[in-house]
Amino acid sequence: MESYYDILGVSKSASIEEIKKAYKKRAKEYHPDINKDPSAQDTFKKISKAYQILSDEEKRAAYDRMGHSGFEQAQKGGYGRGGNQSYGQGGINYEDIFGGGQDPFDIFESIFGSRGYSGGTQRQPSRGESIETVMSISFDEAVHGAGKKISYSRFAQCSNCKGSGSNNGGKGQEQCKTCSGSGQVTSNRSIFGAQYTQTTICPDCRGKGQKITNPCVNCSSTGRQKTTESITVDIPAGVETGIRIKYSGKGNVGENNSPAGDLYIIFKVSPHKVFSRSGNNILLTIPITISQAVLGDTLEIPTIHGTENLVIPAGTASNKEFTLKDQGVPDIRTQRKGQQIVTVSIEIPKKLTKEQKSLFEKLKVIESDSPSLLEKFFS
Repeated sequence: MESYYDILGVSKSASIEEIKKAYKKRAKEYHPDINKDPSAQDTFKKISKAYQILSDEEKRAAYDRMGHSGFEQAQKGGYGRGGNQSYGQGGINYEDIFGGGQDPFDIFESIFGSRGYSGGTQRQPSRGESIETVMSISFDEAVHGAGKKISYSRFAQCSNCKGSGSNNGGKGQEQCKTCSGSGQVTSNRSIFGAQYTQTTICPDCRGKGQKITNPCVNCSSTGRQKTTESITVDIPAGVETGIRIKYSGKGNVGENNSPAGDLYIIFKVSPHKVFSRSGNNILLTIPITISQAVLGDTLEIPTIHGTENLVIPAGTASNKEFTLKDQGVPDIRTQRKGQQIVTVSIEIPKKLTKEQKSLFEKLKVIESDSPSLLEKFFS
């Protein structure tokens, strides 16, 4: 199967500049307005998709990690949880990796000038940037879930101009003379001998159709200002380090009242002083005495949910594992609990009381009357 690197004709170690250069070259060659071969359009689509993936660092890293087939399959899947939140497995938010991102046709601004229009009038408002912030949570919060407040910085609507960019609340604007308020200009161009009419973004008003005559001094006419906001995050039970959730529209507001981007909360779980975690299982190692290992015992064991009784049978060896059912972490999707795996470690005393020493000496005498372990091993 042809890889995205093969489609663009670059090596896997190619830099972003090499990828961009290769895309420009092949896009010119196979653009449907230039190449009249019936197969050119399909080839051009492949080239555009390859550039869309390889020009984005996060998507490219995922592609290199999964391989072509795995990446294609992952684009069709992913995991969602409804509401304003979406979750991914293994710390990967598939919506963030495969949704949105860079438009491969943006590069035509450097090939042919500004991007062309197929219709409509003014340029659509540019959405604000998305934000990522790390949230540290305790081991217990990750297991049981919780609501926790976090503060973060973002660009919000300017309090002075209310997002208009003008000191007069939007009144200090006039129609762009270059495009007569349409936000676009039309020109006749010749590319490799082919003549065609191109409609592009107006370079004077940047597609808005209006020009600000009295810029807001508070935000330099961008319509937004830096602010600190707080949000209560609904931590789902079973979350792990690296998993992130999305809050739509809580990122940076775009310029001049454009829609806001999204806020991504990335969880970082603090270690527990007693327990550790493997998937949805809780791991615990406990010490037991020689007499408990030989004679057996019933112990009260701490769990992340409370306590449980654990029966240690007679003759238990060191590093023996016992399973406590449904005492693990809830699965983030199904909420079905994992297990708690308890490993016993036989403690050998380094110092003995007189009574203990006397008892072990008696045991030694008794054992000397029986074949030694080595004799049993080699017999």
